[in-house]
Amino acid sequence: MRKDLILKLAAHLDSKPPETFRFACFTAVPSKITEGEIVTELPCGSLCCAIGYLPRVFPDSFYWIGNPIGDAEIRLRNSNKSDFSASSEFFGISIDDSVDLFSPDPPAVYCHESPRFFGGPWCRSDATPAMVADRIRAFIAWKEAQE
Repeated sequence: MRKDLILKLAAHLDSKPPETFRFACFTAVPSKITEGEIVTELPCGSLCCAIGYLPRVFPDSFYWIGNPIGDAEIRLRNSNKSDFSASSEFFGISIDDSVDLFSPDPPAVYCHESPRFFGGPWCRSDATPAMVADRIRAFIAWKEAQE
């Protein structure tokens, strides 16, 4: 686990006002991005979740690229991985941990009794950036206790 990088994301989220954040989607852009277009900044008024902010926090490692519906997906540079798989690889955590950390509410295919559920507070789709940052820190504490 790359604790330093995950904590850098949490610190970034702590600094974001709630109106710039939407936990229910990777990105939501007010003016559409052409499919396949790589962008270095999202249009003014765009909203992001934690994964959606990765290109801003780690611009040398991630970028935004237009998807078929006109929003942006997040890609890991020098890789074909996007979204949860990209964050999993970058942070050195499992894909299940990435989904647990960066999905609102318990993902439908899992439940609280799942053996891999780390017990941190679930964040609803209307979570603030600070709430997600707290969840990230709870995950790190849980992970360190497992070692």
